[in-house]
Amino acid sequence: MMNRGKRSHSETSVSESLPSIGCYVKDEFAEEYHIAPSSERYMPQTSKKKSFGRFGFALSFFIIIAVGLFFGFRRHIPDDFAFLTVAQDYGQRFVSLVQFPIKEVHIAGHKFTKEKVIIERLGDVWDQSLVSLNTFEAQRKIESLPWILRADVQRVFPHGLNIYVEERQPIGRFVTLSGTYVFDKLGVIVERVKVGSHFQLPIYEGSGAPKTANDLREILTKFDDLQPLIVRFQRVDQRRWTLILHNEMKVLLPENGLEGALSRLRALQAQHNILNRELAHIDLRLGDRITLRPKKSKNIKIFSRDEDISVGKTTGKDKL
Repeated sequence: MMNRGKRSHSETSVSESLPSIGCYVKDEFAEEYHIAPSSERYMPQTSKKKSFGRFGFALSFFIIIAVGLFFGFRRHIPDDFAFLTVAQDYGQRFVSLVQFPIKEVHIAGHKFTKEKVIIERLGDVWDQSLVSLNTFEAQRKIESLPWILRADVQRVFPHGLNIYVEERQPIGRFVTLSGTYVFDKLGVIVERVKVGSHFQLPIYEGSGAPKTANDLREILTKFDDLQPLIVRFQRVDQRRWTLILHNEMKVLLPENGLEGALSRLRALQAQHNILNRELAHIDLRLGDRITLRPKKSKNIKIFSRDEDISVGKTTGKDKL
């Protein structure tokens, strides 16, 4: 719980390396807790009252377990111990009165999902019994949100609810005729995004691109020198990739043997600076030859695998 006194700026700042924590409380409690009823980021503060809160939680938990077990064995109580039956009746009345209404909700782990959206997905939880709350159903509702991969909902007696979420991590933007969408490494399209949003993510095009994008990403991690040159990835016929470089040059990759083709491309760049030449495309689809098409000519140049790239033969026929 937050301290009621004044806090310095350093106390209220949140470390960027840690997930933000959002706290929602009912309007009538906002003034007492010195926070707005909507939301405020804060770091949990320690105080002397915290130990009492833990003691109260432990005591409440013990009472609930004890009474619950007591009720479960009621049919086994002998007639000679009728006073236990009376005690159980009073216990039932006590539990029915102490409902532990929800007064505050804490949310952690969110970045792309707004706290208000999570609260609204739960429904009207304010003053709902913390004891009778179905945490599995609450978890299912939260995980139905587009960005949420996993959620964990925990009761915090006497009046709190903790929600921990793990969000999907976007790896690319998928461009279609209907708009631009972000997707995660599992190939799940999360949501449609506005123009300029998530601009730091690479662009993928072509049917089925999100499903196989992560496999291509893992291979490209071995080619750090080539990655900065690529601006778009095109999936062709749902079976192979074409890389579009910063100078609009296209690199046609084979359906299989991607790593070998990229190794050949790296060698060509190191020996001949081929990616900075005036070429329309480089075709690496065949393992025994490389085909080049200059930008200002319809002619193509075909080189065998062992042939020097500066000696290749030229033909006017388009063999692609």
